[in-house]
Amino acid sequence: MDELSRWPNGLVPYVALLKAFVSGRLSGDEFEPLFLSIFKNDRNLDRGAAFAVLERLFAAVDEYAPEDVRARIGGIGEDAMKDEARVALNALERVEGFVD
Repeated sequence: MDELSRWPNGLVPYVALLKAFVSGRLSGDEFEPLFLSIFKNDRNLDRGAAFAVLERLFAAVDEYAPEDVRARIGGIGEDAMKDEARVALNALERVEGFVD
């Protein structure tokens, strides 16, 4: 069974993206615009528990700044954003009943 097939269709793009970022297949600079684009343009996301998890992650991703820019404008770095992505992935698993 494909790992993503257990997820509701509306969450598959988020989960795939989160897994790619958390595993290191995507950098923060790659993850940030992809996540922001998916979240901002998702007209089908139910405003339930999963939305709340993704909205919290959106706030963290919106604060992300590459290291060379962060000294001037502030924000969070890739490691902090990755920590938030892990928290979001775990929370989504709980929301969907995959873990207790």
